[in-house]
Amino acid sequence: VYSMFGVLSKLQNLADSYVLLGELRADLMDVTPSSDMYLKQINDFEVSHDNKYVNIKNYYDVINNCNYIIQKLDTNMVDKGKKLQIREYAALKSIRAWTYMQLALNFRTVKYYTHPILTVADAQKEIPEISLEQLADSLIADIEPVKDVAMPELGAIDGYYFGYSFMPVYFVLGDLYLWR
Repeated sequence: VYSMFGVLSKLQNLADSYVLLGELRADLMDVTPSSDMYLKQINDFEVSHDNKYVNIKNYYDVINNCNYIIQKLDTNMVDKGKKLQIREYAALKSIRAWTYMQLALNFRTVKYYTHPILTVADAQKEIPEISLEQLADSLIADIEPVKDVAMPELGAIDGYYFGYSFMPVYFVLGDLYLWR
């Protein structure tokens, strides 16, 4: 549960830029000639890697955290006939897929990796950069096997009920199919 909260807190770092990007791209907001150049980039669908409204590091933080937990989860652990960590596994794969999709929509290509980067040597390895079309195929193949897994329920902590607070695999899968 604490690992999932860690991923969700990293996901929150994307919220402001996600809303801003969505509003500018959906024509609900517009730029003026005197607007900030970075807002103009977003409006024109030409986001640069140094855009102050879209921090690429925040996206890769979510992805790397998901990769780390996915690698560590034991999805074969069973209690009373139920796989104990399969719900969290599916939720993490869904969150990672959504985050990759957002990256590709913003920057057109992504560095795609499914293992956590934990050392300087890992970070220095060549990571393939792929387009949204290639990415969609990879992500569909990755999350299709967990599409029927129910999302985890966080329950109550300190009297607050959190319920189901994950991205359903079906939603992410549907978006990926549309982009493909």
